[in-house]
Amino acid sequence: MIRILLFGIIFAAAGIIWDAFSTLVFRTGFLGEAVPPIPAFVSLLLLLPVRPLLRRLFSRWGYHDGELLATYGFLTIVGAICCVNGLRPLVDTACVPYYGSPDDATLNYVRPYWPKWFAPTNPRVIRWLYQGSPTGGVPWRDWLVPMACMVGLLTLALTATNSLLGLFARRWIREERLSYPIAELAVSLVSGEDRDLRGATRSLARTRAFWWGTGAALGFNLFWLVPACMPYGKIPPAYTDLNALLPQGPWRAGYTWFIRYNPVVLGLAVLVPSDVLFSTWFSTLLLKIEAVILALFGMDWATTFHLAGRQGLGGYFVQAALLVWLGRHIFLRAARSLAGAPADESTREERGFLLLLVASSLGLVWVMTANQMPAWLAMSVVAMLLVTALVNARIRSQVGVPIIYLHGGGALDPIRGLLFLIGGRAIASAGHEGVTALTVFTFLWLVTMVATYQADGYRLADRAGLRRSTWAAVSL
Repeated sequence: MIRILLFGIIFAAAGIIWDAFSTLVFRTGFLGEAVPPIPAFVSLLLLLPVRPLLRRLFSRWGYHDGELLATYGFLTIVGAICCVNGLRPLVDTACVPYYGSPDDATLNYVRPYWPKWFAPTNPRVIRWLYQGSPTGGVPWRDWLVPMACMVGLLTLALTATNSLLGLFARRWIREERLSYPIAELAVSLVSGEDRDLRGATRSLARTRAFWWGTGAALGFNLFWLVPACMPYGKIPPAYTDLNALLPQGPWRAGYTWFIRYNPVVLGLAVLVPSDVLFSTWFSTLLLKIEAVILALFGMDWATTFHLAGRQGLGGYFVQAALLVWLGRHIFLRAARSLAGAPADESTREERGFLLLLVASSLGLVWVMTANQMPAWLAMSVVAMLLVTALVNARIRSQVGVPIIYLHGGGALDPIRGLLFLIGGRAIASAGHEGVTALTVFTFLWLVTMVATYQADGYRLADRAGLRRSTWAAVSL
């Protein structure tokens, strides 16, 4: 465990610096948004050739491949948290009310109720964040309390999602035998083997799908990068807008309807079952037809852009309810163990996960209500986070869709999700303080994105021979 943390922290620091320079300084790419995160994957590729040396250095304690997998799992979680749309927007959002114009009506709505612990209140420090400090230094003392509070809240939320997924891990891995395609990609690289659908074992580098995906992704990048590097090169379009081919009015109703040329689709998506790929585009086509019909019958065609979000969110809640119902024996077994029933080691782990899930969820509700959010709204936000995290993790574990922003059309964003679920009038009834608190805590949506890697981590831990409780501690 110590070596996992040691290598994890070293490579995580290097990956964060690399991602920050790539994203913010040179703007060459969003490395942490890739699936898996590019810094984590590159770290694994760097560690693979030096395994013999590492085994020799740590021969006294026995260095093994399982530690490589656990280190990689650790790095995927770090990469997701620290990506461009992870922690960075959190800092910006926290300071906007203090930096924005005093005449801004929206900011004036939330400014009097903005929590003091969420951001520095010194106007000079706020100005330096956006305009740069005279010396280029960071006033760490002013940021100490906000950073500690943000980390504490993220830790509470990550504990809740990690515990929830820990409860389902044994069922998904041992009973349902989900495939975990993204996690197995790393396993195949470490072990040098890949098990295809027919059960044959062969090297990943020898699979036709791997090389088709790699070649297509490489060709995509060359097709767009080569013209970009030429002085007068014309960059080809990255997508085709199908709505532009239709007449104005109701026929353009519905969500943005375009074909996007993306290496995600051309590369890692070869790991996604064809029936899932079919249902994706076919459901998109059905949404388009539905929107056009509603627009033809008098609905404002611009409002039909929300159909995907509302129906997707409904699908998330139905799927979460089914998952909990099918796994109800897990909760019953853990509850009986709490009541004193005999329990094996696995059940004791589940008992611990259940206690952590309840404690961390109640902790989040308490913090939200302490910041003037009504209890019913706080519980709704926490439920939204857990439902989205569970379903995201399930989809990743079962079909391996390699998109970090995997969600049901707005379910990742608690404000939009709750708007679709209960309506704006109900949220407005929470008052200025409640709406402001809801705005503050929307940064917790980040954990629903990280949950997919938490689920993959349990698979990697199983492959590495680590107990679930050990992996939960390492990943947190």
